[in-house]
Amino acid sequence: MNMVVMAVLVLVGLYHWNNRLLALALRQLYTCTVLALGLVGTTIKYSRAALDFSYGYGRFETLCGFTNGLLLALTSLGTLIQDAAQLFDSPAGEAEPGVSVWVALGVLALQVACA
Repeated sequence: MNMVVMAVLVLVGLYHWNNRLLALALRQLYTCTVLALGLVGTTIKYSRAALDFSYGYGRFETLCGFTNGLLLALTSLGTLIQDAAQLFDSPAGEAEPGVSVWVALGVLALQVACA
């Protein structure tokens, strides 16, 4: 579902040439990639022990979880900095200022419908 929302954000961002929507779509792609890393770590955890890893693969899950948390914290920090900069230095005018609001409401409605 996240990929569908990301595709809609990219299409609307390209159609209206809105850099904010494109940045949001790229951030969502990054977040989905980080979460996939956590899923891979959880999957590797259940592999059988081998000669190379006689203790098993449980530490891979821990490493993937740590990396996941670190990257998501950096993503949230970047989002906070970008939003603060936009708050203090908003653009003078847009072609259609309501596009971002309608896309955000559509994404919210899609996520509520799929939950």
